[in-house]
Amino acid sequence: MQVSFLKDLVTMRTPTSEFSFLCYLQDRDRLIDFINHKTMFPSRMEFHDYLEWAAARFSDQVEYGSEVVAVTPVESGGTIDLLDVVVRQGDGTLVTRRTRNLVLAAGLEPVLPDGLVSDDRVWHSEELLGRLPRGCATRTGSWCVGAGQSAAEVTEHLHGAYPGAEVCAVFGKYGYTPADDSSFANRIFDPVAVDHFYTAPDEVKSRLRAYHATTNYSVVDLDLIDELYRRHYQEKVQGKERLRILTPHGSPTSSATTTACASPWSPAHRRAHRAGDRRHRLRDRLPPRRPAHPARRGRPALRTPPRRRRAPGPRLPDRHLPGDALRHLRPGRQRAHPRH
Repeated sequence: MQVSFLKDLVTMRTPTSEFSFLCYLQDRDRLIDFINHKTMFPSRMEFHDYLEWAAARFSDQVEYGSEVVAVTPVESGGTIDLLDVVVRQGDGTLVTRRTRNLVLAAGLEPVLPDGLVSDDRVWHSEELLGRLPRGCATRTGSWCVGAGQSAAEVTEHLHGAYPGAEVCAVFGKYGYTPADDSSFANRIFDPVAVDHFYTAPDEVKSRLRAYHATTNYSVVDLDLIDELYRRHYQEKVQGKERLRILTPHGSPTSSATTTACASPWSPAHRRAHRAGDRRHRLRDRLPPRRPAHPARRGRPALRTPPRRRRAPGPRLPDRHLPGDALRHLRPGRQRAHPRH
């Protein structure tokens, strides 16, 4: 999981609720074991089991495998107090449920890149677990398009589950971007931040989304980035590459670009970055070159003779010169002379 177990179904609102993750651990007799594990992030398998444990308490009130096909208002005395929800059950029959409250939680729809159409060999990561047993196990190669957490996890899973297959990670930049999960950045997910964002003007919302995009969008946990790079480098050492990271140009990355991917702000990279900045700043301070006169274009440049400097004559120390002689010195060479 990428989220602390304290952000479960109920703890942040009601810490003493019987549906918390800690109560689940106590019920499963694993509370002490989880404490000894010294982690804030349970595995997805364990958190999935926690959600099933909580949902089982409402099995008599929740109907799964159904589809809402219509919602109609129920008027009473000129007002709408109730709603009729038409539901298609798993066997195809239609049932009407009357309710006072209706929550819309349709979720997101999977989107494929432009030009791709889902078929037996192309699918969204949402269908991965259902698709793999049918055909991917016998293939010799797979392509994973995307640079986010899901794409990186799919790449890691395919590379580990099918040791004879070549796995190519394809995305439009030179490496995965680490997720910003630092303490201050995580404040964007605080409940009060939701209220601030909701009431903010549109331009402020756009700025906030841009500022904090690296907390959630198209980013990957640093541990997973390091693991993929470790495998990629180890295969280069062995001379047999199965995990390939494709650059925007469509060819496997060189060691230089993958180094930037694994450690984009290494000390050597910082020194090169600062040196490049100094060169650019120096170039910006230089005056622009004056274009040649139209009559001189295409002709060799004129060479001006070097300036002749006057040979310096013998110079006496100032303390040996009289006052009248000091007045005849050039201003740039005149120095203070004490009076005798």
